[in-house]
Amino acid sequence: MKLRHYRATDIEPLLLLRWDSWHSSASFRHSKPLAEWRNRWENILKNHAVMVAESNGTLVGFSALDIERAVLSKIFVAPNAKRVRTERLAEWRNAFGEIGPRSTFRRAELIAGQIYDHAAPIPDVTPSPDRNAFLQEVAEATREAAESMGATIL
Repeated sequence: MKLRHYRATDIEPLLLLRWDSWHSSASFRHSKPLAEWRNRWENILKNHAVMVAESNGTLVGFSALDIERAVLSKIFVAPNAKRVRTERLAEWRNAFGEIGPRSTFRRAELIAGQIYDHAAPIPDVTPSPDRNAFLQEVAEATREAAESMGATIL
């Protein structure tokens, strides 16, 4: 995987990724057509720094930092992203099935505990199969990124 700055030529694959990502998690179609998302994106670019993630030349995710507010305002991952999305569909459904008072907080706890703690765990001194697998994938992505820039990790 390679992380890099957004380029103007990324607009079509980025909009499609955002559209597909949004619709893969919603049970209804967005009220605005894809064509209108382009105008909104062009407005977002005016005050955001955007990074994209590529895998084998394909855009697989992006994030947008609102420069004025210093807030990460957008983060999207391709719907077929395996660790966080595909392998955790039941947990996502469980979290978004929460309703009623304090459901937002319960949902956040479920997403943190049942999805991200397993799919993207924070490394610490206690080894686990999830942490080991995640660290191996991070190490591989880091090695690939370094090699793509002509660097070697020792």
